[in-house]
Amino acid sequence: MAVWILTGNAENWREALESRGIWGVRANLERLWERLKSGDQVFFYCKSPTAAIIGFGRVRTKFRQDKPFWPDEVASKTVIYPFRFEFDVDFLLPEDRWATQGAKGVALGLQRNHISAGLNEVRDESLVERIRKALAAPRKEEMRTRELSHSNVQQMLFELGKFQRLISDVEYQMDGERLDVVWRRIEKSVPTYVFEVQVGGDVQHALGKLKHAHDLWNSELFLALGDKDQSKASTLLSGTFHEIRDRVKVLKLEDVRRLYELKKDWKEFEQRLGIL
Repeated sequence: MAVWILTGNAENWREALESRGIWGVRANLERLWERLKSGDQVFFYCKSPTAAIIGFGRVRTKFRQDKPFWPDEVASKTVIYPFRFEFDVDFLLPEDRWATQGAKGVALGLQRNHISAGLNEVRDESLVERIRKALAAPRKEEMRTRELSHSNVQQMLFELGKFQRLISDVEYQMDGERLDVVWRRIEKSVPTYVFEVQVGGDVQHALGKLKHAHDLWNSELFLALGDKDQSKASTLLSGTFHEIRDRVKVLKLEDVRRLYELKKDWKEFEQRLGIL
């Protein structure tokens, strides 16, 4: 497994992350791109304004592209970064903490050859270990304090699906409704697992969507709730939605977070051992 540093400015990183993890490099880096393999670790270096590593992830797949994608490509109607790849995010600092908690390049001992291009291979094992240690504390703090909001729990369930090697989707369309998260076994299949998340919202509406998913696809159904909504869900499943009472698994939000943390740690441990 190789280790790489991806270098870009804050705008580059916003674009890459909003596109769910796509990075591209110029034609002069084709030879480096050719050496890139699925499972390689990538560190995210934001050169300006923070000059720090702000997160890390894994290469998923790579591909050539002949259509403009990035803003400067679209503006010029020219493909500037034809050699692209997708990556999964294992850890990313919130943007408002990039400057304060990012692992500063100077403190890590990063040299020009580590960060000069969009894609840089790192062969110095001691440097890689320094980067990992520098990000360990903010990562643990982020996991401990991560707010159990609807969007955060939704994102955890989305990532859990990927950990399970399933096709994971958020806001999945269903007859004019949107399901929070679904997991599918293959691209053209219907959802095998369907999740609705409610944080002080409309539990009845969520159960209505789950029932419709059951009627359409006979999916496995999950409802993730805060402690205050547990009794409401129990009442509705004993009455209005008694038909799916035995099909819906009610999850506590804290249990979703705990499972996410355990799965994430386990996956990273496997990757370090090189068995993934």
